[in-house]
Amino acid sequence: LDIMKRWEVSEQVDLIYLDPPFNSNRNYGVPYKSAADKKETGPQNVFKDMWTWDDEAQERTDRICRAAAHPARKTIQGLRVFLEETDAGMLAYLTYMADRLWKMKDLLTLRGSVYLHCDPSANYYLRAIMDAVFGARNFRNEIVWCYTGPSSAKRWFPRKHDTILCYGKTPQTTKSPKRLQTKFNPQAVRIPYSEDYVKRFAKQYNEGKEKSKIFAGGHDTERNQELAKQGKTPEDWWTDISPVGRIKSEYLGYPTQKPLKLLERIIQASSNPGDLVFDPFCGCGTTLAAAADPKLGKSHARRWVGIDVSVFAVVTVVKERLENCGVKNVRIEGIPRDQAGAELLAKEDPFKFEAWAVESLNFGGIGMLSNKIQRCDGGVDGAGHLLYKTTEGKDLVIAQVTAGKPSVDKVKAFAQTIKTKKAAAGIFITLSGDGWTSGMQSIASKCGKFKIKGGYKEYSVMQHWAVKEQFENPPTQPKPSWPELPPMVNPLNGQPLPQTNLKFPQQSEE
Repeated sequence: LDIMKRWEVSEQVDLIYLDPPFNSNRNYGVPYKSAADKKETGPQNVFKDMWTWDDEAQERTDRICRAAAHPARKTIQGLRVFLEETDAGMLAYLTYMADRLWKMKDLLTLRGSVYLHCDPSANYYLRAIMDAVFGARNFRNEIVWCYTGPSSAKRWFPRKHDTILCYGKTPQTTKSPKRLQTKFNPQAVRIPYSEDYVKRFAKQYNEGKEKSKIFAGGHDTERNQELAKQGKTPEDWWTDISPVGRIKSEYLGYPTQKPLKLLERIIQASSNPGDLVFDPFCGCGTTLAAAADPKLGKSHARRWVGIDVSVFAVVTVVKERLENCGVKNVRIEGIPRDQAGAELLAKEDPFKFEAWAVESLNFGGIGMLSNKIQRCDGGVDGAGHLLYKTTEGKDLVIAQVTAGKPSVDKVKAFAQTIKTKKAAAGIFITLSGDGWTSGMQSIASKCGKFKIKGGYKEYSVMQHWAVKEQFENPPTQPKPSWPELPPMVNPLNGQPLPQTNLKFPQQSEE
């Protein structure tokens, strides 16, 4: 929301697809495997989709209910009466979404569309919010994406579908001028009729029993057969797209990753080549990869913008998706590229600085994710896992971040946290090396060393790292410097993370 508010633009986005949190009350994570015993040893948390009523939710709800201009004001007022005492977490979530959807509407062109991907956890409430923000007359489709798979449900039918709510920017009537008609390209997303249906149609026509009302264009058999081969526009229930977990060539292990085919259908149906596609919760970048459209060539590609809260996710988008699509010189905004930028972020938003500092370690082949609970976090701001267990059977690596000068008490407390959490190692992260004294280093050294099973090299249990060490600063520091650890696990897919010491991505001039 902060980023969208800073854009001094309106009515320039042609298509928005968002797959936001659903208020599913789930802790999303992926299993990781220890290479030593090939067994899943526990989940690596990616994010928590759990909403609670707190001061921020209270302030946001009060603000919306007072704001006469907010399109969801009356809807939130009504839902507040119903939810505040029975499900305040849902109310917190819906007010969060209402603010963002309002801004997204402002960004859409008059012919633009928005597709909101959700599941049964909150789809009926989100429909009410979208009716309020975009207008009930602008509702286009409730698409049901169905899929199959094993299920252990014993008290109800297996829940195997998602809902995608589609709205336009402006109302549609048969007399709407073209400049206001929501973009929709049914010919771009046709699917084949079943062979059985085509055969039945041919037999029916040839025997002269009935004339088809499905295939337009007269009663010429040859033309109608050609139309049959072209296929039909999919209904609003989609059963021909498999979940991404079954597509080995695509699956990155990201917990809410969607298949490319799903996004390709949406993008081709509701945008044209050269249009701007926007995903405000872009995750591992499926929307952006589909918009780049490598299979159809550059002439069919769309322009795109994606936002994500995770530095690790952004790096994954850049390295594992877009470059594989042939996209070069990706421009990244919002990530500090020098020490001055890091200092500014630490001053303006300490929590965002903590998350960025932890996930910056991924550039050095150290797989870490920031802790999504940033208050009362028990002295842990991020965590990752070693690929191989230590001789003591440990594989957890934790991190703590301080934006100011470190203190002896903080270093002592972190040493105790490493012990309490039974971590193999801990990284104490500071803004710069200033203030890290010999006394603090002595505390770190007393934490000892560790080795992985079957290994001979020793590593320090507690290490200090300053974020400035990742920036190139010739000639005194010709290349980035990172903590020294054994191979680690990719937090997204549980696979070995190459220790490539990636160069920190620089912003392209193009």
